[in-house]
Amino acid sequence: MSDPAKWADKPDVCRFRGVRGSIVNASSVAGLGPAPGNNAFYCASKSAVLGLTLTAAVEYAKEGIRVNAVCPGATSTPLVDRCLEKAPPGAEEKLVSLHPVGRLAAPEEVPEAICWLCSDACPFTTGEHLKIAGARGYLT
Repeated sequence: MSDPAKWADKPDVCRFRGVRGSIVNASSVAGLGPAPGNNAFYCASKSAVLGLTLTAAVEYAKEGIRVNAVCPGATSTPLVDRCLEKAPPGAEEKLVSLHPVGRLAAPEEVPEAICWLCSDACPFTTGEHLKIAGARGYLT
């Protein structure tokens, strides 16, 4: 929780009225638009998370509760590693090629973004989705 004294000279910063807090929902770049390689159910569920995020942000803003979402691209996790082991040859290269930075996200990069969204560094940020996707466009 932050120190309200930090914002004492800014009385209209709603973050320090009411309950106060920060919620960060987990979505995906697949929730932003068509995502080749992901099924329709996955894309629909991740889109729903973004709708929930925006609605909750509007409903709880006056209470000082910020609600945002992260939308990671492919992330190098044990699950992704297992899927790639079973995938046809060249699948990993194809997945990496979707990210112009030339690699998958490291697992640590997503929680770092979540920590930023929960911090005092962005008290006016609510109802947003943060792509963590190595310059990957959601239509690629």
